[in-house]
Amino acid sequence: MLELFAKGHDRMIGKWRPVAVIVVGLVALACVSCKRKHEHVISNAWTGDAERHWHEASCGHDVRSDEDEHDFGGWVIESEPGCVESGSKKHSCIVCGYTQSVAISPKGHSFDSVWASDSASHWHPAVCGHNVVSGKASHVRGDDGKCLICGRDLLIEALSGIFTTSPDGKRVRFSKGSLYHVGDEASSGWAFEDNQYDFRTWAGFGAVIGGVSGTTPDGHVGLFYWSKDAAAAFADDYDGQGSAISDVSFVDSIESIIGSGWRLLSVSEWDYLTSGAGDRKGKLGLAVIRLPSSASVCGMVILPDDWSLPDGCGFVSGKAAGFESNAYDLQQWGLMENAGAVFIPASGYRYGSVVNDAGSYGECWTGTPSSDDDGHAWYLHFDPENVAVNDSGRNCGVLMRLAVQV
Repeated sequence: MLELFAKGHDRMIGKWRPVAVIVVGLVALACVSCKRKHEHVISNAWTGDAERHWHEASCGHDVRSDEDEHDFGGWVIESEPGCVESGSKKHSCIVCGYTQSVAISPKGHSFDSVWASDSASHWHPAVCGHNVVSGKASHVRGDDGKCLICGRDLLIEALSGIFTTSPDGKRVRFSKGSLYHVGDEASSGWAFEDNQYDFRTWAGFGAVIGGVSGTTPDGHVGLFYWSKDAAAAFADDYDGQGSAISDVSFVDSIESIIGSGWRLLSVSEWDYLTSGAGDRKGKLGLAVIRLPSSASVCGMVILPDDWSLPDGCGFVSGKAAGFESNAYDLQQWGLMENAGAVFIPASGYRYGSVVNDAGSYGECWTGTPSSDDDGHAWYLHFDPENVAVNDSGRNCGVLMRLAVQV
């Protein structure tokens, strides 16, 4: 039997019991204690809260009819969640129509299962349209020259020529081009030029990019300071002097920043390569590479241990005729490069944001600090009259040409 309670009566002992139904919506009840009869009018409209629903009396008494828990139907998506934005969904009671909405948590970014990589690191790129990556880390080089994590052939960035750099037989292969940086973050944006004759200097100053002569774009740097950290290496106001510079520097940390075992040659290695003595006799010369755009890039050619001059090419060692000692079009230089030759462009040097002598001087850092002055380090210099390793203030911005041990 349905039992309802009436306001003003003892709810513990005074239970109202229906004694007659007059019309739909009217309930006649009698109090067990006082025997008084009431007729309550029950609304047809549903009332409820987050958990239950009922019909209330519309006659002013605290009486409910048909009270029960909600019977919710299935969820309906109101708005889909995004990668970082919440969505929402709702469901409604099939009895009373009460609707409940709840938030749907952001689903997070979606990433490709296939590794993407560059010469320094590997990562999973986003496939959700956002510019984010997952799992970015430096390569771990295996004995076969491939990354143990992503499988990238790390020596694909290295030229084919093998160079002995010391009397004890240490051997290296050079990077396919000079190092450059794009952007302001020291931990990203590092890459090698696509061609050996390509170079960038400083924004607005000379560059050859993709074999096309022009100016260096904003945010690009190719002439670096020998500095204590990566950020200072491409700054425009680094003083490069005194005890602020540690010998444990960006130069020493290139392998961890660029990855894959890349490093700068030491001063003794560059001295050995450019000495012209012993097995290195006749394997160094100045040259000019003529680009299809009528521009030319001057530089220095270094020949590998096992060298055979390609058909259709010539090579004269030394610097008697300056950069015109050897002249190559792109086809001829391609043959030289395939045979193992290395070319270092005469990209000049910079102080602060000013570039000097591009096309006349070529300079690149060694990995060796000066033992006589904390503010100096050793570098390779060449011009039409001189090829030598010298030491200079570390606040001189020059090329970094990396090599990897083989």
